[in-house]
Amino acid sequence: MLGALGAAAAGAATRSRAFGVITGLAAWACAHSLHALAREIRSAEDAGVLSARVGSGAPLFGLWSAEADFVGVIVRSLEDGARTVVECGSGSTTIVIGSVLRELGAGSLTAIEHEESYAAEIRRRVERAGLDEYVRVVTAPLRVQTFTQATVPWYDRDIVEDAVTEIIDLVVVDGPPQTIAGARTPALDVLHGRLAADAAVLCDDGRARATLGDVNDWSRRFPDLDVFWIDTVKGTWMLKRRAPSSARVPVATLASIARAVNPRPAGFGRWPVRR
Repeated sequence: MLGALGAAAAGAATRSRAFGVITGLAAWACAHSLHALAREIRSAEDAGVLSARVGSGAPLFGLWSAEADFVGVIVRSLEDGARTVVECGSGSTTIVIGSVLRELGAGSLTAIEHEESYAAEIRRRVERAGLDEYVRVVTAPLRVQTFTQATVPWYDRDIVEDAVTEIIDLVVVDGPPQTIAGARTPALDVLHGRLAADAAVLCDDGRARATLGDVNDWSRRFPDLDVFWIDTVKGTWMLKRRAPSSARVPVATLASIARAVNPRPAGFGRWPVRR
């Protein structure tokens, strides 16, 4: 009798634990879906605002193009004072950046593109939008080159260095295609030395493992850059240059563990990630 009661109690406890696990997984899946929906809504709102601001020349956002919420992060950087911009990879962002710089009345964008046919199309769009004064599209074919960390195909370094001679306020990294691991890592090997004292680097496709690898590599090799996560549809990493006189603020142990376990949290706003 007692054995039967004990077995029944053990079975009930097992079922209770299983129910708890299933409930927890269901709650996690529901929260994950709600966060994803919230990101899509924010991006749709940004698309409407940006399209109205740019006017008839407004590009399409999403799919293979940059999502509107990522473009919105770029625009806010311009509104905060960035005027000299270098873009690795051209497209919808090129038109929006040029339009905002024209609206602000100052600044320049150098967009680096590896395919001449696509670069020519972006130049035509720039010309039709009347942005020639603010935007220059430079064709730099991909070449296998040796950088600090690896030998990978990247934009022809000589062409990039000849094209980018000014101090840079903002670097937008959305190319070249991440078909090879580390394909975007050379961006800061080439451009870090030209960053302004308060420059920022914005990386699209932040949810991709390759992008996280690039950001971790940059964070280790360039200690003057603080790293932030912005919860956009595709995920955005921001690396913000810190003044030489300021030091990184120590992060509490528990916070460090939490951020190592979950470096890309859901929610809006910046999440500082210091490693």
